[in-house]
Amino acid sequence: MRVKPYALKKLARKRVDLTGKEIFQRIEPLHGELKEAFPKQIRVLKTAQYRKIYQVGRRKNGQILQLIYTGNELNTCRFGISVGKKFGGAVQRNWLKRQIREAVRKNRLILMGHWDIIFCPRPKIECSDFAAIGEDVIRLFRQLPPR
Repeated sequence: MRVKPYALKKLARKRVDLTGKEIFQRIEPLHGELKEAFPKQIRVLKTAQYRKIYQVGRRKNGQILQLIYTGNELNTCRFGISVGKKFGGAVQRNWLKRQIREAVRKNRLILMGHWDIIFCPRPKIECSDFAAIGEDVIRLFRQLPPR
């Protein structure tokens, strides 16, 4: 497996050591860059995790999204998105997931506590724009109790 240097990811500083060899020193991302990311550590990834949240979780309904949540023992919130086949083919469902994921990514710092959260769209989402999805995400985050 070939490892790409950090320079390709713009997260490294090129240095020259005493022998004249170029080395790459990793630069930690700025706090603002870290906030905007949506890494795997904050995503619900496994089927067993989704099942647990669906079985144990509580529900909050927004105008265009439903939020299913349960507490976790981690230091962070984890997010998942579940879009059923009734919302169309794969292209339409993936587009909806991208819209919801972006709204969550932009607004996740509003959320206080340690939760596992799944977002499920409601039928009204098909005639909604990105701003409405973002507003609904914020409204649902504010309805969650502190943890």
